[in-house]
Amino acid sequence: MVNGMKKITKNTLISVAIVIIVATAFILFAQSNIGEISDQVGQTPTSAPETVSPNALYSLQNHSHNIYSGKINQQEILMDIFRDGDCLTVSYVNKNSEDEIGGKNPIIEGVANINLSQGSKLIAALHIDGNQNFSDGLHAKISMSANNKAFDIVLATQYSISGQTEDDRYIFNKTQVETMAHNIKQDIVAGNKTALSKLIAYPLTVTIENKKYTYKNSTEFLNGYSKIITNNFLFVMSNAYTKFMFNNYNGIMVGSGNNNIWFTKNADNNKFQIVGINISG
Repeated sequence: MVNGMKKITKNTLISVAIVIIVATAFILFAQSNIGEISDQVGQTPTSAPETVSPNALYSLQNHSHNIYSGKINQQEILMDIFRDGDCLTVSYVNKNSEDEIGGKNPIIEGVANINLSQGSKLIAALHIDGNQNFSDGLHAKISMSANNKAFDIVLATQYSISGQTEDDRYIFNKTQVETMAHNIKQDIVAGNKTALSKLIAYPLTVTIENKKYTYKNSTEFLNGYSKIITNNFLFVMSNAYTKFMFNNYNGIMVGSGNNNIWFTKNADNNKFQIVGINISG
């Protein structure tokens, strides 16, 4: 009887021990999972990878003026495409006119259809399909209202200018900047040396074929005018755009390539003045 009780007690103890071991293991496992979940709750959720639209129109820099050059038929143009999220504002000018032609419209289903007007007059309808690769240029179709003719155009990237709004094109007031550029161009084309000399902040540094020359005053500038305003420079400036011009902290550039004029606003007199001229060829 005693031996039987000892045997039962021994078996019972073994069973209890097994139950305790299993229960302990379960508790440890549960605590481990709870701790892991708690850790996850305390962490900042990991954001899902940002999805980038395959539509090429969204590769245009946002809140930036994306400047392109191209031709409509045989007419050279310069075009500004400003993207504000899903909306595009497009303006262009051609070599024969200083007047901007433009309009705006949202991107709908990956396509931009924008009516371009000059004042209240409809000039053209622009169609840009976002299903393209901009690596070889921006391809678009433009239909001209005057003759109902449509042209395929390819626009080449020139540069981008950051701006928070469609009118925020330069570091200074747009109208004032483009008026100054227009005056510079007109004085050079007309050969109005004296008027041009009055637009300069002296001393002026002129770089000719990588060599720098300094003109201390208007007299020196006028005496060296023929060395500065060469036939080639005159040709470049005659064809220069005075809209959508490149600009940075140094000022605004009118001209192209290595033949250009830089101007900015003089903090001392609050006037726009020429601060540099670069000449090549």
